[in-house]
Amino acid sequence: MKVNRFAIVIVIVSMLMIAENVLADEIWLKNGDRIKGTVKKMENKVLIFKTAYAGEMSIEWDEITALTTDAPIEVVLDDDTSFLGRMVPAAEGQIELQPVDETVERLAIDLGEVKAINPAPPERELEIKARLNIGVKVETGNTDKEEYDV
Repeated sequence: MKVNRFAIVIVIVSMLMIAENVLADEIWLKNGDRIKGTVKKMENKVLIFKTAYAGEMSIEWDEITALTTDAPIEVVLDDDTSFLGRMVPAAEGQIELQPVDETVERLAIDLGEVKAINPAPPERELEIKARLNIGVKVETGNTDKEEYDV
């Protein structure tokens, strides 16, 4: 039985296109646009989102109506509580977080409550420590010894 090579190529290309669409984070904007790519981080109410065709783009957090992710991300809320999980489809204006720990129920969070996504680790404060020891030891003869330590 002869297999048509063209048909095989079409099937492989189709599978790759489907796989690309399945393995992507997705955001929905107020104007109706839907963008697929990867969520990098969100700080100061600006989401950094990377796409294959436009690289990294900055999107104002207030313009986003929905968000889903394929991989677990860290979400920090306004009260500084932090959760790790995947964002799954939710009602408009909310995210639903499926925690990494499957025994924990999904969390519904309003988009306005999100302070940061995948925040940079806090910078360590510069800390300088020093220690200085000074000592003088004077010996004269067999038994005369003087020692000074500071």
